[in-house]
Amino acid sequence: MQYTLYLYLVLCLSDLGETRFLSSNYSSDKIDQIYPSKVGRMLIFPSNLFHDALSKDFGTRRIISSNLSISNVC
Repeated sequence: MQYTLYLYLVLCLSDLGETRFLSSNYSSDKIDQIYPSKVGRMLIFPSNLFHDALSKDFGTRRIISSNLSISNVC
């Protein structure tokens, strides 16, 4: 049987802002987890997780982001 895993990657290039993971409950606006940006921090997570980015500080939040798909995962 063939499986495909869909992931999202965020690599922080600055210390400004944060990535927030929201509740998977459609009727809730609760934030489950918050990861502040730190230079070199890499977040890899399933692409179906609700998330957003927030920058409270003045300056430019710099990241590299990518969608990944890995096939034939056993």
